[in-house]
Amino acid sequence: MKRSGEVISVRPGLYRYIGKDKTLNKLARIWRAMRIKGYFTRQEIGRLSGASKTHVHKYFMYLERKGIIENSSGGRSYQVGIYCLIDPDNAPLEHPKIAKYKAQNNEHRTSKRAK
Repeated sequence: MKRSGEVISVRPGLYRYIGKDKTLNKLARIWRAMRIKGYFTRQEIGRLSGASKTHVHKYFMYLERKGIIENSSGGRSYQVGIYCLIDPDNAPLEHPKIAKYKAQNNEHRTSKRAK
């Protein structure tokens, strides 16, 4: 525990517990960056959150389908497309959970068949 930084040595034989760092997962970091920025590109969110292009792209597509964000510029590329939250005042504090890929993909297919 001392090596990981959870405890510190106060004096020989006496230690103080300071706890673990609570780091956010990728989606939470992406969501937090979106809420802070207001208007953003995929590249900016990728840089701010430290997530890969693929993670950012998939999460943006999911949020667009759910109607949480919209493309306000018309550009779709990684650097150019400017996005914003549709309703920033009522946006949830916790990041919207993304469904597993297979379940999400099946849901998308069935909605296409119904049309």
